Amino acid sequence: MVPSPSVGSSSTPQPAIASSSAAPPPPPPVVASAPSSSQHLGLLKGRAAKGAQPNRPLGKPLPVAESAGTSKPPVFARANLARAKFWAKDSPIYAKIMTALNEPRIEASFAATLEVNLGNIRKNYRKGADKLGAHVEAAAVIKADAYGLGATTVAKALMQEGCRTFFVARTTEAIKLRSELRDEDHPLADTVKIHVLDGLLAHVEPRVLVEYDISPVLNSPAQAKRWSDHAANSPTGKLPCILQFDTGMNRAGMTEAEAETMIAQLSGTAGPDAAGSLEQERYAGLEVTHIMTHLAKAGEAAPRPGEGNDATRQAGETSQAQLARFETLCQHFPQAKHSIGASSTVFLEPAFHKDMVRMGGTFHGQAPFEADTNPLLPTITLVTSLSKIHQLKAGEGTGYGLRFTAHQDMPVATIPLGYADGLPRRAHGNAPADAGQPEAFVLVEGRYRAPFVGATSMDMSTIDLSAVPKAFHHEGARVTVIGPHEASGQGITPDHFGDSEGTNASELQTKITSRVRKTYTDQA
Repeated sequence: MVPSPSVGSSSTPQPAIASSSAAPPPPPPVVASAPSSSQHLGLLKGRAAKGAQPNRPLGKPLPVAESAGTSKPPVFARANLARAKFWAKDSPIYAKIMTALNEPRIEASFAATLEVNLGNIRKNYRKGADKLGAHVEAAAVIKADAYGLGATTVAKALMQEGCRTFFVARTTEAIKLRSELRDEDHPLADTVKIHVLDGLLAHVEPRVLVEYDISPVLNSPAQAKRWSDHAANSPTGKLPCILQFDTGMNRAGMTEAEAETMIAQLSGTAGPDAAGSLEQERYAGLEVTHIMTHLAKAGEAAPRPGEGNDATRQAGETSQAQLARFETLCQHFPQAKHSIGASSTVFLEPAFHKDMVRMGGTFHGQAPFEADTNPLLPTITLVTSLSKIHQLKAGEGTGYGLRFTAHQDMPVATIPLGYADGLPRRAHGNAPADAGQPEAFVLVEGRYRAPFVGATSMDMSTIDLSAVPKAFHHEGARVTVIGPHEASGQGITPDHFGDSEGTNASELQTKITSRVRKTYTDQA
């Protein structure tokens, strides 16, 4: 870990407060009230349930004030002070919030619940790690709040399985993860490695990453130069990083031309001796721990005849071409570790495993290839209930635009889930305009198929109850949006639901909002 410079205390005296002959009236008392919004409850509960103590030092000094001569505390310090007062265990506000959140009536007020199976997340991670073998590191990608499931919660579960390296997309995600682990006094809070896939964006100060012991994935020569320059402030003159190279996805990482220039500059062969020496100094501060790339079509891999769903597959032509380009790059970085693959790569031939595989969808139980050949365990169940029953007559429509029309008399029901809760906004429901796309449906009482009909609204959706026994045509009947069929066990996976809505499991999962209550089980 790179130590941060100590923060000196300012000796500048505090400005005097102007006196007045008439003292200002005291401020009105603050009346604490329980949050009224389910969204606020979800956010507060996530924080309060951890017993977080924001007044605890994070283990790193806070940045000093930027303006010379000022005695005003830095913004970070003022924010932490306010947060500490609010969340202090003896605070009446904290006590009132905890009382409200733990009350069963509040718990029961959520319209839908996302049940997260941490035990299956751990089993899926173990399956992936076992398939890679002991010589390959199984890193975990927990960007976008671990695909919407809670980054810190998922990270702690994976740490129990031996995971010590995490990737996130944003610098703020990395800071949040490190800070929450420290807030909880987690024994691995300061030892796990956290990498930022964004790298060092133009507006991000390198010192912030250093203060929280975060390593960037550098995607351009400009990012590499800024990180190398900042390394001059460190005790060793170097800072760890990962270099990403684009081998055909044309999205992130250094291009082939940029890679050639950087390799020449790193090796000091960019020109005549004097110029070459100067160019070599350009990146002298980089401690390149890994180089990496990303596959564009890792999911396109043909199964071998007669083999099971978890059998190793042969990668397609696009992936093979990217592998060849990457192996050429690896020759220039013999001291660094190499990483080419993400989740689907776990199930490709060992040539794609290299030194590290960055698993994400794997431990979430997302299908590495086809939805029907998924060898992984499901990790989430999304449930709600029927809220209103209607009897449509032939010729009547439902939803905005009345874009679904009943061809015969039929019972329909609304469920309190819409696109504000994370469901895709599908304008036509299962109208003929959606021909060629798998039918989107839910399971009433975990057994009876009920297709979506009409347009999805912000707060609700409509389903067809024609195939559901009348005994379950009532408000409060359980509805499974994602989860197992109680008889067959097959049910609706995020992959199947995503296919039916024209999206994928990752998008579907990350868009589930705080209006949906999250619960966790962990039976590994």
